Amino acid sequence: MGVICDSIKSSRYNKKDLNEIKVENDDFSFVYSVYNSLFILNKFKNFILKYNSNSIYMGNTLNEIFKQNDEEKMNNLIMNSKKIIYRIKKEKFNFGKTARSIIMEILDLLKKEQLKGKYQSNSDDFANQDYQIALKEFVESHRLLYKDNKFSELFHGLLKRQILYNQNIIYTFEYFSYIELNLVDIFNKLSNEGRVFYNTFNVPEINLIDAIREEFSPRSSTYNNSASIEQKSIYCTAPYLIFILNSKKTVGEQVYNYFNVGKIVYGQEIDISYLAEYPENKNRYRISSIIKEKNINNNNNDKSENYINNNVDENGQFYYYENNIKINGIFIKEGYYEQVLIYKQLKD
Repeated sequence: MGVICDSIKSSRYNKKDLNEIKVENDDFSFVYSVYNSLFILNKFKNFILKYNSNSIYMGNTLNEIFKQNDEEKMNNLIMNSKKIIYRIKKEKFNFGKTARSIIMEILDLLKKEQLKGKYQSNSDDFANQDYQIALKEFVESHRLLYKDNKFSELFHGLLKRQILYNQNIIYTFEYFSYIELNLVDIFNKLSNEGRVFYNTFNVPEINLIDAIREEFSPRSSTYNNSASIEQKSIYCTAPYLIFILNSKKTVGEQVYNYFNVGKIVYGQEIDISYLAEYPENKNRYRISSIIKEKNINNNNNDKSENYINNNVDENGQFYYYENNIKINGIFIKEGYYEQVLIYKQLKD
């Protein structure tokens, strides 16, 4: 029976398509830095190890990887990464060659697997001038969609949207699996308002909490094909909190890099109680993984991996792998900057 099951699993991949997946210098660190960081999230790992899907298969692909022992995972970094990319390409026809793109695609496809064959209402369907009514209807819809499902329980925080529309304020809600922070836009806004802090080396710093606040500041939007002002806020959070740090922005042919001028400042522990509205939520978090990207323009002669994931073990100790060798401690190397931060909720 085991042989039959294994052959079914292997038949889910087109070997020709796997072999055709190529990246520069065979550096798949933008993929395995992500799944290695997800693997150490114990509740998520246990969820995936019991996973079985008949469509899309991102969950099954992670299941195959997570079942491997440490030596097998290290020996299969490229093939495991190709399988992740294969699943993304089957749905998206392309893949982003950054860690932030890969983790977003993995989480988005896992969510899609949970909803396969189910009707998903638009969050605007529950819009109401009474936010409690909008909340109740949206949460009930979500509960029916994700019944008996750990993915939603582990990753889904809830955003409240306040929309000023036709001189009325209405409210809608939406779930999120990660929070994107656009550091170039945030830096420009803070700089224009004279609110940038410079450290003793005259380098501008953006605090993670301030970045969250600015990302959710009011902005122009469109609602029902009409101009509106929208403000999102965190209503409640989930056991895992993932921040995607976008440090680059392209306008026409001009590329702006925040990491060339400043740095993001964050704590190993964060408390976002005063940013999340639901008072009963556990809003204290501890860092689990930091995924850093190499600034390739400044490291042309550096042959090391473009991405490194600095993880935290069960004892609270940092470690990372370099040339397949485990090194204890915090990864500090000139020319690398943060791209993904993964936090897990602290137990009371």
